[in-house]
Amino acid sequence: MTLIDLGELRDEPGREAPPPRPPRAVGRPLRVALVLAFLVATVAAAAPVPARIAVVVPARLGSEAFPHGDRLYVVEPAEGEPEGTVEVRAYALPERAPTDDAPPTPVWRARIVAEGRFWQVQTGPGTVLFSVTGDQDDGQTLALDAGRAANAGGSPATPGGTRPGTC
Repeated sequence: MTLIDLGELRDEPGREAPPPRPPRAVGRPLRVALVLAFLVATVAAAAPVPARIAVVVPARLGSEAFPHGDRLYVVEPAEGEPEGTVEVRAYALPERAPTDDAPPTPVWRARIVAEGRFWQVQTGPGTVLFSVTGDQDDGQTLALDAGRAANAGGSPATPGGTRPGTC
């Protein structure tokens, strides 16, 4: 014969009821919100870093490149022009990698007479300023219209135009 023990009888008359459940924790919604915010911040920080964008800009040996804002300015000696004439080209920097291997086309280009070494580029509203240092530590500042590739006086920036530093 098999005997099955069903345990003790719980509803004994001399026994007290179990104590009531403790009150709900205060601030639980705040803690849940903080944990969720931490989780979202962690997942957002783990997002893949955007890939580096590389573009090959055509330039000859001895050229100088100046990245500034959303443009890349390339200054190189002009071919077939008198000594001291340089060609300045402005390229728009892409926001994403190009799909083809074609070199970028310049936004504008200008030929200017500047004796010395270009060492700084600054931009303002509609104007690009190039700082040039000379052989005798004398400096020039060339101001070009950013939209038309002309000097700030309004004439084209060519060797026959306004003398650098006089704009």
